[in-house]
Amino acid sequence: RARVSTACEMSTLTVVTRPARPDDAVQLDGFVDGSHQGKLYGRFNLGQLIENATATVVAIDPQHDDAVVGFLAITRDIPLPFGVPKDRGLERMQWAKGEASAVGFPSDVAAWVAGCGVKGGYEKVAVAPMLKTAFQLLPHLDGVLIAAPPEVEREPVGTSFVKMARTMKFALYAASRESVLPRLRVRRARVDDHDDLLPLVMSAAGDEYAAGGPLSRLPDGGASTSDTGGLGDEYALATLISRALDDPERKCVLVAEAEEGKTGKMSFVGVVAVNAVDAEEAASLSGKYDLAAYDNLMPAAEDGDAAVEADKEPVAIRVTMLCVDRAYESQSARSEERRVGKECR
Repeated sequence: RARVSTACEMSTLTVVTRPARPDDAVQLDGFVDGSHQGKLYGRFNLGQLIENATATVVAIDPQHDDAVVGFLAITRDIPLPFGVPKDRGLERMQWAKGEASAVGFPSDVAAWVAGCGVKGGYEKVAVAPMLKTAFQLLPHLDGVLIAAPPEVEREPVGTSFVKMARTMKFALYAASRESVLPRLRVRRARVDDHDDLLPLVMSAAGDEYAAGGPLSRLPDGGASTSDTGGLGDEYALATLISRALDDPERKCVLVAEAEEGKTGKMSFVGVVAVNAVDAEEAASLSGKYDLAAYDNLMPAAEDGDAAVEADKEPVAIRVTMLCVDRAYESQSARSEERRVGKECR
């Protein structure tokens, strides 16, 4: 699996995260205590979690031969508490799930920590980037939760989670997506965004694995030159935005912005351009593909609708560009998809 480019630095320590592999178990056994993990998070089996967890992430130190220094396992279902009678364990699980829903994390947008271990010396740098990668790997999640005894607050993972509810010997903790990957702000692009957007677009234009594939390049950008990084006309992006603003009923260019750390400064992490499909294009597509399930891209007929078919306009849009910062691939695409639906109705 490809390494996920999530890093955190503190002093001279730097960790990079990636999905766990079965052969990581050898190094993880050196600092992940299964008995201790079980007492905190519930039934624990390292090998099974690496193979079967919804997401299992490790932190590695690239300055020390890619040594594995951290481990985080996320599961869709809450782990069964360890060391208590089964009926009490089930009762705790029901309590935790109920409290999670009450504070905004129902089961369809939440997952649970099933294990987390960090090698000595990396306690302050490993958990946050692993958690960030887990959210990137699971774009549907709004929160990662822990149901555990309060002792978990003294663990490295404790600083990344907030206590949401508790009983005498058990508590619910949560890390929201916004606390790790701040929610994006999506708006219509302006012509004066050009200069700030250019680095993002140029980076994607030179990346053969860019999230948008061929759509990461500017549409109809003209001939490429070395000076424009493969973008063609140096003002093609500004022209694309300008044309969309001149024809807002049929074209739209949206940008996604994220806040940089605690500075409050916003930076661009995504841009998407769409055009309304016209009748000629809809007819062409219907001739090439079976679009009956989508009413051939035309409005669904209503009972008693006497409108002439030729007078109807297609109800579809075509994405002409999709450029996303790698670190925000899932989040940016999802945020822009929602906004496109609102803007282009």
